[in-house]
Amino acid sequence: MLSRLSIKNYALIDRLDVSFANGFTCITGETGAGKSILLGGLSLVLGKRADLSTLRNKDEKCIIEGEFEINNYHLSKFFTENDLDYEDTTIIRREILPSGKSRAFINDTPVNLDVLSRLGSRLIDIHSQHQTLQLAENEFQFKVIDSLANNKELLIDYSNHLKTHQNRLSQTLTINPQQWSADESKSKKFWSHFYNQTSYLIDRKVKRDGNNFNLNPFESDAKNQLGLKLNFRNVFFLNRGKQRYTTSYTYISNKARNVLSFGFIENGLQSHQFNFNHKIAETWLMTLQSAFDNNEMEIKGNTHAMDGGFNIDGKAYFTGAPYVNAKVICPTEREPHFRCNVHLRSYDM
Repeated sequence: MLSRLSIKNYALIDRLDVSFANGFTCITGETGAGKSILLGGLSLVLGKRADLSTLRNKDEKCIIEGEFEINNYHLSKFFTENDLDYEDTTIIRREILPSGKSRAFINDTPVNLDVLSRLGSRLIDIHSQHQTLQLAENEFQFKVIDSLANNKELLIDYSNHLKTHQNRLSQTLTINPQQWSADESKSKKFWSHFYNQTSYLIDRKVKRDGNNFNLNPFESDAKNQLGLKLNFRNVFFLNRGKQRYTTSYTYISNKARNVLSFGFIENGLQSHQFNFNHKIAETWLMTLQSAFDNNEMEIKGNTHAMDGGFNIDGKAYFTGAPYVNAKVICPTEREPHFRCNVHLRSYDM
């Protein structure tokens, strides 16, 4: 709660010191009395960028100081994370120098605007026009319900006891038998035309059960799972880097699932990509590309704001045939090249 506001050398104000008591305070006045100037000074304390034109006397610095009672705001963690001294009565001071520079202090500790604005957003809510739109947001509705139900202590207790465990596995496997290209064995020569690279990533976050640890990243339990990312990619080459032609097939499978306040959202992608490059004579390079993508998204909720769920499926097929006329560039010669792209797309939604 804002308990005191002090303003010196700001806009029309030479010096002002006002205190606020518990309960409702109303400041009234006719147009031009300075109501908005008070709000402007308070905004500087909350982290708004300073403007040299707001100085009343250009030869003196502007000082704005706000005193806040924060014992019920549960901000001790914020102060610890930002290496600040926590006080139940916290004083925030903002100074604007005649040179145009500004300084900010929290309990006499210098801070940057990022820290100041993050703290300010948790101290005061400034309501203006069109902010009634927040009434339709799920997170805002939950905060109102928790506030009316006086669930603050329960929420803090839950957040302190919600322990998570995260498993992450990343693996890349490359098979490259091209070194057998000069081998006399026919079978080794055959396999030397192929090249394969596989990468796999699992990032899984689950709610811990007591002190038990589950080190298996492949196990998935929907009951205690908070987040999941699965990425698989395999690229298979034929004649990779050869003189005349190269063919590649790529398979991609991605899956992500996140638990939200109203339920969960899950995204899935499967992609098949084919690429063929062929050099014709000395000046032409032909490239054929084809891809088939399948996107799926599922959203489910368990609150009145979203009862039930829905699925979104999307499929896309893409083919392209760009032809490139590119003469081989020698060290002493550079020729211009011409490129033409032709694409055909079809979608099944």
